[in-house]
Amino acid sequence: MGTIIGRPRACATRLLVAFLPVVFALSARWAAASCENTIEVRGPGFEYAYNDIEPYAENPIGVDSLSDARYAASVAQLYERLARALAVASHIHSTFQDDGAGTGQAPRGDVLVLWEAPQYELRRYMPGDRVSAAAPPDTLVDRLRRGASDNTAVLYAVQIGSFVEKRHAFQRRDALSSLVPRSHAPWDTTRIVEWRNSACGDGDRRAELFILGPDEGPGAGYKVMHGLFIDRRDALAARADVRTRFGFPAAVIPVRATGRVLRSALRPLSRSER
Repeated sequence: MGTIIGRPRACATRLLVAFLPVVFALSARWAAASCENTIEVRGPGFEYAYNDIEPYAENPIGVDSLSDARYAASVAQLYERLARALAVASHIHSTFQDDGAGTGQAPRGDVLVLWEAPQYELRRYMPGDRVSAAAPPDTLVDRLRRGASDNTAVLYAVQIGSFVEKRHAFQRRDALSSLVPRSHAPWDTTRIVEWRNSACGDGDRRAELFILGPDEGPGAGYKVMHGLFIDRRDALAARADVRTRFGFPAAVIPVRATGRVLRSALRPLSRSER
């Protein structure tokens, strides 16, 4: 791939804060009664941020069935786009790993910082540049963009039990609630590739403990899962932690990160929703 021209590693949140006023100014329709929903990823030699907008219901939920249906469809479409963002990040990481990028070819402390939004294709983040619909020519980014054609990626999760009855899956999930820290550091620096979702009203979210139904994941039954990892080595480390701390059998399994799976992982059902 050659030398990667980047910039010193900086918090992706600060990058988005700088970028959002420009995006909102150019996309007036997004600004009405809405706020952002972002996927942020850090890996060896790169940072990637995908910025989207939370949908909103035309009327309060439960008042108008047509409005409810439109809102539900908009939310489903949002999570499909967020799932594609994870596919882009997975592709970037695998490309860097295949080419040896981020392991000596990039100046130490420098990273390739990338940004994307529904109306703006993948591009290098350049402070001070005006956002245009077409990204300027960039050999490296053009290569990454051409290769990022999948809408979903196969990620890795730790399965901690599979149950025929949903209630038993929830009992296992509740028993493992201490697996989820009460507070998160902005980034888990022990992971090779770390990602998080930032949504208005929900703060930063990670895929921690969640349940996949029979039609959402591999195999039958209701599966108790921990994490959605881009790099399999992170999943293996998480599996070892689960086995050590809880004594439960656990296995790393591939999971296709569709919009439905991602929503289940980021918005686990509460007791009142079961």
